[in-house]
Amino acid sequence: MRSEATENFCEFAVGLEKLKAIAFRDIVVNGWRFRVLGAHFMDYGPEWNVKKHKHSFYELHYVLQGSVITNLNGKDHDVKAGQFYLMPPGTSHAHHQCAGTSHIGFALRWEFSRVESRQSDLSNTFSDLERIDPLLRSVPMQPVYDNHSVIYEGVTNMITKVSGNRFMVDLQFAFLEIITHLAGSYSLEVSQMPTQQRNDSFLENHIVENAIDFIEENYMQDIGVNDVSNSAHLSYSHLSRLFRKYSDETIIHHLNKTRLKKAQQLLLCTDRPIGQIAEEVGFSSKNYFCTIFRKFFNISPGDYRKKMSKLSE
Repeated sequence: MRSEATENFCEFAVGLEKLKAIAFRDIVVNGWRFRVLGAHFMDYGPEWNVKKHKHSFYELHYVLQGSVITNLNGKDHDVKAGQFYLMPPGTSHAHHQCAGTSHIGFALRWEFSRVESRQSDLSNTFSDLERIDPLLRSVPMQPVYDNHSVIYEGVTNMITKVSGNRFMVDLQFAFLEIITHLAGSYSLEVSQMPTQQRNDSFLENHIVENAIDFIEENYMQDIGVNDVSNSAHLSYSHLSRLFRKYSDETIIHHLNKTRLKKAQQLLLCTDRPIGQIAEEVGFSSKNYFCTIFRKFFNISPGDYRKKMSKLSE
C-alpha cells in the first residue's frame, strides 16, 4: 500500500469504509430486490495481480489515479484515471499492474433479483427498475470516461451523506440513484447505435449465454431449472421461452445433456461405480441417472461402458 498516494483520498477512503453499513440491506420495489454488496477503496501497486474469474453480481471499477490493465471477456484494456468500467454478472475478468505502475480507485458491487412481493408505494417512482437490469447486462465491455456527473459525483454525494449521519435508507437510495444514472448514460449510448447493434435479440441471446455458462460451471451441484433462472434474475417461464428460442432446447434438456456428456467421459475413462458417477455429475440418484441416460442414448450406462470398451480393444 502507498500511504503517501492514498493521503489525497483519505476522506474518500474513510467514507467508502462507512458505506459498509448499507451492505446486504435490501430495497424491494415493484417486484425487484436491489441489494448493495459493497463499496471498496482500492490502492494497489505493481504486485497486484488477480487471475481470471467471474461474479454472480454487478461490479463497477473506477480509477481515480494511475492506471491498471483489466481483461474483460478475453480483451485487455488499459484503464486510466477518470475512467470506469462495468462488469455485469457472468463477465470473465482479470486484473494486473504493469511494472512500475499503480492505481487508486474504488469498486461498487450490487445485485438485482426478482421477488414475490406486494405492490410497492414506490412502484410509480421506480417503475423503470425492471428495464435497468436487462440494459446493464448488455453494456459494451470497455472503459468509459466519466465527466464527474455519472459516477464520481454520485459516490461523493453518498460519502457526504454518510459523514452527516443520515438514515440508512438515504444512503441506499443514493447508491441506487448512481445505478439509475449509470443506466441512463448507457441508454443514451445504446440509443445512438445503429438499430442492428441494439436490437432485442442481442440482449436476449446474452442472457441465454449467461444461463448456459451457469449450467457449465455448476452442473455437478444439486441445481435445477429454478436455480438456472434465478442466476439470470428472470422468472423460469421467461428464461424458458428465451432458452428455447436461442438454443432450440429446454433448460432441463441442456442441463441433463451437460451432465450426461461428463458422465460418458467418466464411464469410459474411469472404473468408478455408476452410482458414484451419477452423484459426481449432479444427479440425485443412480436410478434417475440411469433412466435419463437410457432416454438420451437408448442404452443403459453399464451397457454403454461395456460396448465402448469392446470397441476400443
